[in-house]
Amino acid sequence: MLCFLTIACSESISVIDTETETDTETETETETVAKVPITAFWWNGSWDNYDGAALQYIDEFIIFAIPPNPDTGALLEYSHDEATGVTTYIKGKTQPGLTTTMVDQIVEDANKYGTKLTLGINGMGRKDKYFNGLVDNGLSATFAANVRDFSLKYGITAVDVDYEHPDDDYDIENLATLFTALRDSLHPADIHISGAFGASRDGTKQFLVQHHELLDQINIMGYTNDLATYKSLIQYLVDNGVPKNKIFGGHAFYYKDKKENVSFSHKNLVEHVDNINDLDVVNITNPNEPYQEVSLVNNNSDATFSKKVDFIRDNGYGGIMIYQIGNDLPVSDPRSKLVHMHAITNPDNL
Repeated sequence: MLCFLTIACSESISVIDTETETDTETETETETVAKVPITAFWWNGSWDNYDGAALQYIDEFIIFAIPPNPDTGALLEYSHDEATGVTTYIKGKTQPGLTTTMVDQIVEDANKYGTKLTLGINGMGRKDKYFNGLVDNGLSATFAANVRDFSLKYGITAVDVDYEHPDDDYDIENLATLFTALRDSLHPADIHISGAFGASRDGTKQFLVQHHELLDQINIMGYTNDLATYKSLIQYLVDNGVPKNKIFGGHAFYYKDKKENVSFSHKNLVEHVDNINDLDVVNITNPNEPYQEVSLVNNNSDATFSKKVDFIRDNGYGGIMIYQIGNDLPVSDPRSKLVHMHAITNPDNL
């Protein structure tokens, strides 16, 4: 929702403000405007929509995702081709997902644009099987070592864990055990650790307040929250001791009607809505169901997104996070949401 490339919010550019002191003399003052870094998830189920050129617009690219093998502590493989040496990892419950060929291409593109790479670890919505099973089997340290070796092989400098979600003390203890093993294995190799968290959940709040020191970066999954909720969830963490510079606020590249259980990616909905960047909620007849009216929530119109970015910038938070750029158009298309957002986060383009 993998060390990240994280550019600190203290990184700045200069804007020249010229004032005339006298009729013949001009004095120039420099005002600094912080750049807000962008971390973006990319779901490996959308390889057909992978756009290597998009990496030039982001600071960190999270390759999402590979689950652990709870029985061995390895990265969970779907298959391995002895002839070619290509390994394919599990996606979802039983499907083929990320391949080492894909990783090779992503690494090449990241090196071209100087984008940091992060490896996403995910339980595919089955935390008890993959994550709790791994910890209960005593294989956290083995898994952490395998993640370290994979990361070093490909020049990946951060690892992100998407546990989804700690609900009770048992989950919280297991997740802390996993992050501790990752920290002990990855930090000596200069690989940093992040996690994606649904911060509206009580168990998540408890985990982050108790164990934020295990994380270098905290990605908040409130992707379609309105501005007030976006601010309040982040502020709660800060009020309870979580360092500001670790927190990245989340933003969706999809639009969803929860009541009707209907969602559209940006790249699909933009074909039906001309002024999409002006809208927090898109009220439309479902293009796939002509008798169904839907209210598709995104809450990342230009106006709202700009206010969220100002909140992150002005208060010294780490940056913003996107889920996920496979939902976008190619950056060569002027309707690309990533290019549009980059222009708002980067003062060079304001």
